[in-house]
This record gives sequence, C-alpha cells and structure tokens, in this order.
Amino acid sequence: MNKIRDRILGNGFKVIYAPDDSNPLVSLHLFVKMGSAWETAEEAGYSHFSEHLVFKGTRSYPQGAMLDRITFLGGSINAYTEYDSTCYYITIPSEYCLEALKMLVELVRFPEFSKADFKSEKQVILEELTEVENDPEEYLIEKTARAYLKENPYGNPIIGNRKTLGKASYQGLKDFISKYYIPGMCFLVCAGDYNKGEVDKELDTLLADWQAEPLFDRQPFKDGFPEKFQYHRLNHRNESDIIAIAFPDLSETDADSNSLSMVYKALFMGRRSAMHKELYSRRQMIDTMRLHSLTGISDGLSILTILPKEGVTPIQILKAFKEGLEDFKMRGISATGLLQHQAELLNTYKYSFEYMESLASSLGAEEVCGDYKNFLKYPENVKKISRLQIRQIIDKWLDSNKMQVYYQGKGKLNAEEVNKLFQPNRIVSYKNGNKNYLERILPGGNRILLHRIKGKPGVGIAAAFSVSQLNERKGQRGINQLTSSLMLYGNSLYNYEQITDLCGLHGIKIKSSSRPEMTKISGKCFLEDLPLTLELFSKALFEPTFPRDHFRNIQQSTISILRRYKDYPNQYASILWRQMVYGRQSLLTSQEGNRSDLNQLTLTQIKNWHSRYYTPDNMILVLTGDLEFDSTLRLVEKYFDRQVSGGEHTEFDYSIYPSEKHRQEKDMQSSQAVIILGGFGPGYQQQEKILAMYVLSLILGGDTNSRLFNELRDSRGLAYSIDMDYYALREYGVFIIDGVVDRANVNVAIDVIKYELNKICQEGITEFELEKARNHLLGQMLQEQESVSAIAGTIAVSLRLGWDYEHFLTRKERLFAVTREQVIEIAREVIKEDNFYIQVLK
Repeated sequence: MNKIRDRILGNGFKVIYAPDDSNPLVSLHLFVKMGSAWETAEEAGYSHFSEHLVFKGTRSYPQGAMLDRITFLGGSINAYTEYDSTCYYITIPSEYCLEALKMLVELVRFPEFSKADFKSEKQVILEELTEVENDPEEYLIEKTARAYLKENPYGNPIIGNRKTLGKASYQGLKDFISKYYIPGMCFLVCAGDYNKGEVDKELDTLLADWQAEPLFDRQPFKDGFPEKFQYHRLNHRNESDIIAIAFPDLSETDADSNSLSMVYKALFMGRRSAMHKELYSRRQMIDTMRLHSLTGISDGLSILTILPKEGVTPIQILKAFKEGLEDFKMRGISATGLLQHQAELLNTYKYSFEYMESLASSLGAEEVCGDYKNFLKYPENVKKISRLQIRQIIDKWLDSNKMQVYYQGKGKLNAEEVNKLFQPNRIVSYKNGNKNYLERILPGGNRILLHRIKGKPGVGIAAAFSVSQLNERKGQRGINQLTSSLMLYGNSLYNYEQITDLCGLHGIKIKSSSRPEMTKISGKCFLEDLPLTLELFSKALFEPTFPRDHFRNIQQSTISILRRYKDYPNQYASILWRQMVYGRQSLLTSQEGNRSDLNQLTLTQIKNWHSRYYTPDNMILVLTGDLEFDSTLRLVEKYFDRQVSGGEHTEFDYSIYPSEKHRQEKDMQSSQAVIILGGFGPGYQQQEKILAMYVLSLILGGDTNSRLFNELRDSRGLAYSIDMDYYALREYGVFIIDGVVDRANVNVAIDVIKYELNKICQEGITEFELEKARNHLLGQMLQEQESVSAIAGTIAVSLRLGWDYEHFLTRKERLFAVTREQVIEIAREVIKEDNFYIQVLK
C-alpha cells in the first residue's frame, strides 16, 4: 500500500501507480471525469453512448482491430459509465503493458467511428434501454431513484432516455467527446507488474501534444432529501411483488459517509444484518433482499429491494420491516457488533488488493471523488468509527421523514395504511510431486492436495464431492442442492448465528455450488485464520445439524424462486431450452429440482442423503495459498482424517430424451426476444475435442470481438450482446448460443447465426483467429490465478473429474497444442442443421 504513488504531467493528466509483481499481469484504467450526472439535459446518455462508440475504432486500430489485438495478446478490455465518470480498462499480461497503454490513450484521444457505426450503436443502446425496462427489479430501482432524488442528477438513468438518445446526432457525439475527453479531466491508474520508467516514458511520448484546459469545477449536489414520508405504487408487467425502500445516502467525500455506510451494512447487508435476521431467518417472510447504493461525488440514496415469499402480503412485509427498523434504532450497534462490522469492512478492503482490476478500480473511484489517497486511509477511518458516531448517524438519518416506499406488483397495498405505519416516532437513544504441491490420501479415504502460491494473503479451500442432481431419483428432485446449501447453516460446534459472526469477524468466505457430476463447497480465508476455517469447514461437511427452521426457509425460498423464472426472460428461455434438449424427465434439466418434489422433501431424507454421499471417501480437498506444507498437513489431518464408513452411492443417470421438435417459440408479449440456439457435442473424456470446442466457442461467440458479435451487433445492430458457451459432461456436452433481439428481428438474427456457423464449417478459421483465441484463453487463466479460491476450485474439479495434478499444470501446453485442423474438424462435427435446437421466448 505504501508503494502507491502518483505523477501529474504538465498538461494536468494524472497517473496513479500501484505496483504488484506477484503475477505477470497489469491492469490499466483510464478514467474520464465525465458521467451522466454532469451532462446537460440535451446530453443525457451521451457519456454511456460515447463509451460504446470509441470502441468502434481509433487512428491506429480501425474497425475493431483493437479488440482483436487485445484478445490476441491474451488480455481483456472493457468499459463502464457511472454518474461521475467513464472508465476504459485493459487487463493484460505484463509484457504487453506499453501497447495496451497506447490503446487506452488512443481510445480517448483519437476515436474514429463512422455514421454507420453511430446509427448501429444507437440501435444497440435503445435495445439495451428496453432490456433494462423489461427487468422488473432494474425498472423499480430506476423509477425509485428518479422519484426520490427529484432535482439531483443521480436520479437520471446513466443510460439516458429515449428522447435525447433519439435526437442524438453523429456530430453531437463527436463534439461531446472532443469537449470532455481532455487531459485535465482524465487520469490513469496502473496496477500490477509493470516498469514505471517505461510507462512514464511512453506516456510522455503519447501525451506530449495533448493540451486543453478543464471545463468546469465540479460542485457536488448536497442534501436535497425528502422531508416527508411518501408511498408510491409503480406499474410493471412482473407477476410477483417487489418492494423498494429508499433512504438518503451521503457523498463519499462527506465526513459521515463511512459511519452511515456502517449503519446500512449492519442493518441491511449480509446474513448478519439485523433486517436479514428479522425478515429472512426469524420471520421467514422473504426470499431475498438487496441494497443498492447510488452515491459518488454528490449525495444520493440507498435502495433496499425486497422479494416477499409466496403468500406473504406487502403490508405484512412492511409491518415486520418497521418493527425491525425500530428495534435497530433503539439498540444501535453493540460494542462487539461494531468490532465485527469493522473487521468485515477491513477484510473486504484487504481482499481488494488480490485482484489488480479491483485495486485499480477502487483507487480510481476515490480519485474521481477527490483523492485516491483516501482509499489508502480507509482502514484508519473505519477504525475511528465510534459507537457515539453510530448513534448520532442513526438518530439523524434513519428518520421516517427521509424514507420512501415503492411497491410494484399485482397485489394491493393501501396507501393510507402504509402512510400511517411510517408516521415518525420518537427516536429513543440507545498434497509430493514438486516443491509447489503435496498430495496425500488420508486413512479415511480423503484425497488431499496442497498447492503453494507465493505472495498471496489468502488461502483458497475447495472440497469436491462426487454427487449431484444426476444421483437423484423420482420424488427427490432438488434434494442435493438443498442438502449442500443447508450444510452451511449449523453444525455440531456452531449454530447459524455463530457461523455468520465468525465468518464476518475473520473474513472467512464459504459457499456451496452444484453442477452435474459434482458438488463443491469452497471458500477462502486469511492465512492466520486457517486453523479456525478448517475446523469450521470440517464441521460443516461432516457434522451438519440441518436446523429445521432453516430447512423450511431454504426449501420454500427455492420453491418461490422457481415460481419467479417467468419474470426473467433469459432464465426462463434457458429452462425451456434445456427441457427441449434433455427432456423434462431428464435429471440434467434442473439442479434446483421441481416444486412438487421439493415440497415433499423431509429433514430425514436430507440427513439420509448427506450420510450417503457426503463422506470422506467421496471427497477431494484442495488448499491453495502461501502454505507451509508440514503445518498445513497437520491441520488437515487434525480436522479431516475421519474414519467414517462410506455411503452407498448410486450411479449417475445421464439419460436424456431430446424433443423431436428442434424449434420452439413461446410468446410472452414482450417487446424483446431471447434466442437460444445450441446442440450436442463431445464429452470431456475426448480432451482434444473439448479443447478445440472451447477455442471454437471463443472464435464464434466469446467476448466482444467474436464472429457472432461482430455480425449481429457491430455490423447489423441487432443485439446488445451475443454469447456462445460450451458445457461438457463425461459422455457428451452442449454448445449454447444466446442473445436478446427485438421480437421483429428473430428470424433475421437466427438466419445470421446459422450463416456464421455454416460459414466456419465451409471456410474454416484463420491461423490468426486460432492464435488470438488461444492467447485470450491463456489470459483468462492468468486472471483466474489472481484468486486463491478459484484456483482451489479449478484443481478440485479437475481431480474430481479423474485427472491428476499434472493436468492442471499443463493447461497452457494442452491449449496451445490445439490446431486449426482440429477446430475445423470439431466445427464440422457438431455444427449441423439437424443438431440445432432453437428456443425463442418473446
């Protein structure tokens, strides 16, 4: 942290350096201090529009050449627009740092886009706007912000609005970029493994002739919050209820900002929060709740969105919310609670140094708001927060007069009853193959692998069990996911609340995830907390208590979520496609199961499932990090060497029942259509074919410069995004292409997709495309290696699928052994008209 420095060039352009040589990777973020909050009324949405247009080409990289080059070099490039800034960033192997730097500078200095580019991208943005409007939760958030903030520009959608976007002109966007993309309004954050002298020299060359004065001194918008409680009902097409509750939030430059964030964290964020305990754990009234913060240079708001359980009315939610809020206002945060929340915030802060993209983004966000050095002072500022400050913040800002409630759904919520409920009350004060790994099989049958990574502050942990939905039988669909989730809710040593307290205080992360052929329990911790974490892991895996209240809560939440799929077109289309390809009776269709089976499951069945499958001899455990093997192995043996009799395992059932129909359409009366086109391919036992399939998928539909992306989005403006993925099982796999288009363009888009698929079969691919795809996949591997938990998970999955540790170590060699002929051969094998299954949801 103390190595972070800055430099200001003569033209006002600032550079922030954050060195980290633990991985040969660098992340460059170029910020333009112009975002939606600083646009004029006529410019609304121009910052976001400009972000799209500059990627069309530059002086040295015309017509998508930059995206091709970045991918070829194994890097990734992206951008985002926020209220106060627009950021363009590249993460790339360090040897290409200077070339990446040139690209970023060209993006903001010499963007070149044609009138055709402008017209196409305008259509894409309008489709993006429609996509937001069709998402019930996004729509609610947008409307809540506008109504609550009134004159505050943070109430305006970052994407803009149809009126100004419709009137936007080619010249207008060029003028906007010329006006605001100037040195005094730009700065660069360089994080990772780079040569500062080389970067300085390159910047001096690139920016020597760039001169322009700053346009304006940005004055933050302060206060302007409501002075009286209000209730609003919003109309949308969603079938289910959503409630939003808005609260004031402070500028990140405000002295009280950290304290207010602490209050909102304690009240709303995570399983330890007061409201989660009240609404989810104790009363079991909601499926989920999320806190959305809209702040920056100016004051803004925080929006809590709540999704009630089926059968719970909105007014019941609000009454329980009000009771929980008043209890929190009375009790405040205890001394122990304050220490716990401070520890969680500081642990999150420490983890931000794990990923270079995250570090650069965090530094940049602080610089946008005033000074990146505030990010370095964050631990000190958090430690200074006192209970007295928390009390004062609660009294000042958790005032019903500053709150607003928004409801969206088809039920009834009486305004008079809501207004009466929130009348202001008086606030009461208160592994051994080489030196980098070690492998063992413990007496109980556990296979253990320790993988050393130097220089990381955290340890990744992953336990992979050979059990999945493919073991389930009629009447028990969904039991595996329910069991694996419930294992984390209490064990013989700790109850649920104690688990959440321990994890929060020590920065321990644990989660479960299911996939066909295995279930994984994974997480991470800091090295100093490894003994505690391994104890907690072992208890969760082998001694869960399966609390009845949490069983019912998770069971009913899963059922409720299954009911909501129709509200989310992409998820619903995916379900319909899987049902068509696998058949409704196939176990591959859904890992969540079905509502009927879930409703009939009992705790006895859950406990029997656990004792049958979650046994030491059925587990592979991987630890990654800066480990000392002797001591770590002793810890693993202490907590995981268990003489537990093996369970009786059933074989995986891979049965599928593909539909005779290869195209299905379902009309949901939406203005947009989700298209999913895919088919069968090789299984992972055919390794050469699988790798070729991954390369093919990247060439066709990976990221932002694939064939399908270039044709459907850049050339025709039909879709905001188009993706292709490949998922492999032992015997077979499936490729999936998905995109969202206007419903009138469904057949055109499908024809374009088919044309591009047939074209690659007939004409093949170029050596350049092959090398670019391989480099890009390698770059993704490098980025993955920033995360100790991701590496642990990757190794555990590899071992669980039957490969050894060398398989993980030789990923690059195997990838670069893929030939052009292999990719063409696999394309011709799987891309056939009679292998296509198409689902359209419109």
